[in-house]
Amino acid sequence: MSKELVLALILGLMVGFGATGTFYALQHRPASTNPPVTTDLSSANPSPTSDNPSGLTNQNLDHQITIKITSPANNSAVSTAKITISGETQPQYTLVLVSTTNPNQPVTTQSDTSGQFSLQASLESGANYLDLYSIDPQTGQYFQTNLYITYSTAKF
Repeated sequence: MSKELVLALILGLMVGFGATGTFYALQHRPASTNPPVTTDLSSANPSPTSDNPSGLTNQNLDHQITIKITSPANNSAVSTAKITISGETQPQYTLVLVSTTNPNQPVTTQSDTSGQFSLQASLESGANYLDLYSIDPQTGQYFQTNLYITYSTAKF
C-alpha cells in the first residue's frame, strides 16, 4: 500500500507542477512578433502625392479633428457578430473603419451635416481591434481612434 501511495503522490506532484508551469508560461509569454497590419486608405482621399501615396497626414494644421464614439462602449462584450458603431466627428467627413481581423475590407461612410455617423461592422469570434479614421475630404488630414470589442456567444 505504501508503494501505491508514494506513486500517487509523485504522479500528483508531476501533474500539479506541469499545470502550474504551463499557466506561468502562458501568462509570461513574450509579445507577438507578427508584423503590424497596414491598410491602404488612399481610396478615402482623392489626392495622393508621390512622397505620400496615401495622401493622408496625421498633422492637424488647420483645425482639431475629433471622433467621439457613442456606441458601443470601448472594451465591451457583445453577443452579435454585426454591430452598429455610432458617434460624432466633423460634418461631412469621411470615416473609415478597419478591423485587424479583416484589414482588407474597410468599411466607409460619411458623417452628416451635424457630424453624426453610423456604420456597420462585422466581428470575428473573440477579440476585435477596430481602427476608426475621420478624414477631412478637403485636406486629407485625419484623426484615428481605436475600439476594442469582444464578440462571444457565451451567456453573460
